[in-house]
Amino acid sequence: VIFIFCPLYWAYIRYNQVPVSTVAISYVSIIENKEYYRIFTASFAHVAFFHILMNMASLYSIGNVEAIIGPVLYFNYTFIMLIGSMLISLMIQHYLIHYRNMEQYRTNIAVGFSCVLFAWLVVFANTQTTYCPIPILPQLFGKLCFPTWTIFDVGAVNLKFNLGPFVLLGFIQIFLPRASFIGHLSGIFIGIFIS
Repeated sequence: VIFIFCPLYWAYIRYNQVPVSTVAISYVSIIENKEYYRIFTASFAHVAFFHILMNMASLYSIGNVEAIIGPVLYFNYTFIMLIGSMLISLMIQHYLIHYRNMEQYRTNIAVGFSCVLFAWLVVFANTQTTYCPIPILPQLFGKLCFPTWTIFDVGAVNLKFNLGPFVLLGFIQIFLPRASFIGHLSGIFIGIFIS
């Protein structure tokens, strides 16, 4: 459903020339203006064709998880990841604005499904013994793979960690500096919490 809805929503925004600022998430829009609907409009909105293309390609590859865990659990986890990553992002922005005097984070806007994709990426990476975050161009990047460590394992709590998603975040920031670092990082954090 998401794979179909996001491109349709992107086409609607492009065709009707909807300003990104009216659907994007920002600290001002959520915390100060209480426009909570933006949590959803921002998550499903994409600006550029390359943005929607990359996110839908990632969603397609991660979509195999749905076949394994079933559509109901996949929907529940995706919903928790969407809300959770937005809340973590807003908490990080709150800290930067109020404790580091970085006022630019008050009005910075972000859109896209990448937060949820990063969360699913962490869940996937933590189920593997090793995870290779950049599988393309092995001759350029070599076999860049990272082991998954068990950090904490007591009773029902089993906390695992893989450095791969953080490396992928770094690569994305180098090659796409306008990408939302805080949004992607928030997705990683909620993914660690869920996995």
